[in-house]
Amino acid sequence: MSQTYKAIIRGNQVEWLNGAPNLDDDLRVDITIPEQKSSRAGISDEERRRSLLDTLNKLVASGVAEKFGDPIEFQREARKDRPLPGRED
Repeated sequence: MSQTYKAIIRGNQVEWLNGAPNLDDDLRVDITIPEQKSSRAGISDEERRRSLLDTLNKLVASGVAEKFGDPIEFQREARKDRPLPGRED
């Protein structure tokens, strides 16, 4: 009969969580990695996409980005702040 021991694998090392099995020889094991539950379990990829699209559309409609000005102008100004290598003049 097989026994179950809880452990964490870190790289090539096994860290036993509730005590290690009592072993005299090498032990052959099968490791099953449990599925990671996402914070939005039960939501399909399509629903997630629609939700993201709705959120982005609301952000655009709010006009909040306009408070920061033109992004192209920002980039031009940022490039003026530092001299380019070999072009100090």
